[in-house]
Amino acid sequence: MSPVRIHTCSLTSVLSLGLLLWSCLGSPRHTLAQPRVVPQLGVVLGLADTHNVPDDDDEQTFNSPGALAQLEYQRPLNPFWGFIGYTGVLWSWDETSDDLCGVTRSYRCEVSSRVALLGLRARGAIPFPWVAPFAEMGFGLSFGSLRTYSNEHHKRLNGISGHIPFTLGLALGPSHGFELALRVLFHPDAKQNTGVFALGMGFPI
Repeated sequence: MSPVRIHTCSLTSVLSLGLLLWSCLGSPRHTLAQPRVVPQLGVVLGLADTHNVPDDDDEQTFNSPGALAQLEYQRPLNPFWGFIGYTGVLWSWDETSDDLCGVTRSYRCEVSSRVALLGLRARGAIPFPWVAPFAEMGFGLSFGSLRTYSNEHHKRLNGISGHIPFTLGLALGPSHGFELALRVLFHPDAKQNTGVFALGMGFPI
């Protein structure tokens, strides 16, 4: 009977060791990209560049540098999907080109955006530990001034206009609270787009 007891004890030890390894290495709470699926408050700062969108490939493009600042409410549904509500400010410096635009060359070429932002994005993420690639897309409203003066367009929007946000980025860290992202804000009515290199921090709430 003694050999049987030794065999049973050894089998029990192997099973216990296997369960311990699974709990430490294979448990979902250690491998998912967002171990704590809880709402977060996000702060985003970025360097922006706004440029006109020509209808013709031969049309000259103009750009103006600027900055983006946003506050976000991040609501993950699970480690893979979530929604983000955001508000913020996009401001480009007043850089008017020396070139003259229009059929009669009656005004200077310019592209600028000075708006407050409000909108909602959907996020999809690949939940790797420490590094989680993600993509976002949504719809928002811009409140303020958008100008695009080129040979093709003479757009001056004041008030409310729509924009489409798109983002590709990486969420970094053990709880993925730090983000690096490339963002684009499309303003189709103003015939201009804005690219942003952004840094973000998330704080559980």
